[in-house]
This record gives sequence, C-alpha cells and structure tokens, in this order.
Amino acid sequence: MFGAEREAHEFASEARHEIDRFRRGHDIVVNDAFVLDYRTHKAIDGMMGTSPGLALNDAPLFQLPFAQIFVRAVCTACIGALQGALDDFTSYAATRVSANSGAKTTDDTSAQSACADAAVAIDEMKTLLHRNFTELMAAAQGGPAVSIERRVHFRYQSAQVAERCAQVANTLLHYVGGNGIYHRNPLVRRFLDLHAARAHYANNVDRFGQNLGAVMLGHPNTDFFV
Repeated sequence: MFGAEREAHEFASEARHEIDRFRRGHDIVVNDAFVLDYRTHKAIDGMMGTSPGLALNDAPLFQLPFAQIFVRAVCTACIGALQGALDDFTSYAATRVSANSGAKTTDDTSAQSACADAAVAIDEMKTLLHRNFTELMAAAQGGPAVSIERRVHFRYQSAQVAERCAQVANTLLHYVGGNGIYHRNPLVRRFLDLHAARAHYANNVDRFGQNLGAVMLGHPNTDFFV
C-alpha cells in the first residue's frame, strides 16, 4: 500500500453504481506522484509480522496480522446488514396479506423457514468471527502462533460472509411479494448493499476457497494477504 500526499489526489468525474442507481461516488486519481519508501506498507510485512511500525507500537492489538483485520473490515458489516434485512422482513411480513390468495405471509411455511435460516446464519457467522479473533488475539498476547494454514482457513471464512449474507437476503426477498420489491421497502436497500459488498475482491469466495483447498491437498499457499 502507498500513502501518497493529499495534494496528489484528484477526484474524477462522478461514478454511479449500476447495482444501485441512487448510490453515487467518485473515483480518486493520483498522477505523477512519488511515494517515499517510509510511506509504503508491504503485504509480506503484514503477513510475517515485520511491519516497521511494530517496533514502536508493541501492544498486542498491533501484533494481529493486518490482513486478518482488513478482510473482516470489508465483510463484517454484511452480518449487521443481514440482521437488518431479517428485522425488515419480519416487520413487513407481520401485516402482509397476499392480494391474490388472501394468505398471510406469517402463515407461509417457506417464509418461516427463511426467517429461521437467516437467524441461524447470523449466529453462526458472529460465532466464527469471535472465535477466530479470540485465537488470533491469544497469539498476539504471547500464546502459540497461528499457523499460515490456519490463517488461510480464516481467510476463506471471511470471504464467505458477504456471499452467504447476500444469498440469505435473496431468500427473504422471495417472500415479500410484488409490493415489496420497491425502494420504499428497506429490505431492498439491504439487498443491494449486500450484493455491492460481494463485488469486493476480498469477498471472492472462489479465489480463497481454491487456495485453502489447494493448501489442504499439499500445494503451497499463494495468498500473501493472510
């Protein structure tokens, strides 16, 4: 990573996300900037625990592998978004009656199963998040080191979060009916946010699942951001 001077940044023209027409942002362009060595951070330093700043910042929190924190920073909000989606769904379903059949969503056994699956998924992902960081923190506080193979395992679990949350939200959206697919339904916003999160490279389940499987089968690790 490179820390360019603030003056080197320029905002490009406004960029709109196709996944959500109401979301806007700007690209950042850095042209002809020279970045001094001390403003760089090598991925291998974060992986091996040799980042230059560790000589000064020696508290256990700083000993955590940088990549393990970063990848969770771009997926953990998805768990909260899924919880919000579940809350939105149960609130919406509480009063929904089909305009065609007159059936209540609360009586739909498939909708009931979707709610149960969402609740269990949220609990599982939270539990794994805390379990993994408890293990990493114990190592940072002087306990046994977490092996690279174990960190590759954690990496794949992190990558699965956005995909899993998006798919569970998909299922919930199946049962909102025709009137529930508009932007006025907050569940739709959560659905869009989750699918946007899936686009981040760190949430690429195929890439990191393949690496974990390859390591398990005797191949060398090819991911240095663990």
